[in-house]
Amino acid sequence: MPDTPPPVPHDFGSHFCKDTTGCTLCVNGVAPKLQQCKDADCVRLLFKIRKSHIESYAFCPMQFYWTFIAGKQGGVNHDIWKPPQHMLVGTRFHEFATKFFDYYQMVPETMDDWESMIPEEFNDAEREMAGWWLGYQLMRLRELRAHGREDEWMPIAREQQMDNPEFGLTSTVDCVEWLDKDTNADGTVNWDVGKKTRQVCIVEYKTGRKMSIDSAVRQCTFYALLWSMNGNVGKVTHVKLVNPRLQAYAVYKITDDDIKNVIRSIVRLRHIIKDGVYRQNCSDGKYAACRMCDIHTLKIFPEDAGSWKDHPFSSYPVVDP
Repeated sequence: MPDTPPPVPHDFGSHFCKDTTGCTLCVNGVAPKLQQCKDADCVRLLFKIRKSHIESYAFCPMQFYWTFIAGKQGGVNHDIWKPPQHMLVGTRFHEFATKFFDYYQMVPETMDDWESMIPEEFNDAEREMAGWWLGYQLMRLRELRAHGREDEWMPIAREQQMDNPEFGLTSTVDCVEWLDKDTNADGTVNWDVGKKTRQVCIVEYKTGRKMSIDSAVRQCTFYALLWSMNGNVGKVTHVKLVNPRLQAYAVYKITDDDIKNVIRSIVRLRHIIKDGVYRQNCSDGKYAACRMCDIHTLKIFPEDAGSWKDHPFSSYPVVDP
């Protein structure tokens, strides 16, 4: 499978301006192309869409509003937001997984020697995650070597910023690899992929105690669109989700429906931003995890469910994030 050219541009929706006063490039509030309407020309132009925008809006439009429109990551009552511990753990693991490939050749190819590269400041849980991931990478290396493909073990890209100003999309991908293997129709494993077929796999690291497959595939499909649109090597056919906390990984083949759904999400979000209407999509569980809105203004339960004070939900305290 030869390298394929960037796909025919999709309709990612119009790039709207918040305020067209004094704008010479936009016609009726619609920008021709983001590459023609940079900050120096139109400071009012709406920002480029990132996968985090789509995921935040899917969780709750009001969370998206507070975080990315109002610029109040702490929500209605707090401008300052402190990342929770689980996010700090995820950041540290990402940094370790990225830097590992810069230094692994300095030590022998054994688990004991590779584990010596785990940062001393990692706590026990982080060390366990890093150790599992190292074992997984060692397994990948030896499997690819056994099939004469050792040179495909090193990632093609790590923490790569992908920016497409023409279509207003941007994101940073965790890792991009040649596809290790695929499954044939009869269930057998096919190792004749990767460089041979120019098949590329988007890799996303997750460190949470549970993982939403739909959300993770949607995020990776967003990366796949950007990777292909920017003319990078190969064709993205699969996504891989790696969770060292759960000590599991899974590989999925991207479908046409996955791509269409992400494009619909981008277009829908652009129109929502233009209209400026953000509706609550909350629940008691979501509020416990988010707490960006004022509990007394939330309309979560039916009107006949009694007053706020009569419902256990009102007992959740509003505290600083």
